[in-house]
Amino acid sequence: MEFPVLRFRGMSHFNHFLRQDILGIHDIKRFVDLFYQRVQTEPALNKIFSEVANVQWDVHLETMYQFWNRILFGAGNFCGNPLKTHLELQSKIRATNIPGLTEANFAIWIELFEQTIDELFCGPNADSAKLAAHRMRDHLLSVLNRPPRKSELNFVPHNV
Repeated sequence: MEFPVLRFRGMSHFNHFLRQDILGIHDIKRFVDLFYQRVQTEPALNKIFSEVANVQWDVHLETMYQFWNRILFGAGNFCGNPLKTHLELQSKIRATNIPGLTEANFAIWIELFEQTIDELFCGPNADSAKLAAHRMRDHLLSVLNRPPRKSELNFVPHNV
């Protein structure tokens, strides 16, 4: 009896079978670290992070681990206000010649985020992470283009 030979059209199809879902904080650290490595190599985004926000990467990465742990699993000790942080950042950006938190910059951010997730993971939590990123982008863009409501300044993220 002969068995059919499985042929893949490139590694991306084969890689799909090797990837697992995001299962916990270890996986969150993997995607956050890789994503922000990519952000730092993207000129438009890196300018915002390095020249305006003056990000301390070790602190920011730890915050992002906790943020995504809260978003995906309702766990962790994230206690921040992403909307307020981005509003303050947009205010700082306006004092520079650097393009701000624009639709174009968010498009780059989303593209890098999805590439990172898709390269590393496959499953419902990976899909939830991408959906949450899209929702955050949409919400931030809508608020950055109008005065924020008082209730938005007290926003604390929860899991999707």
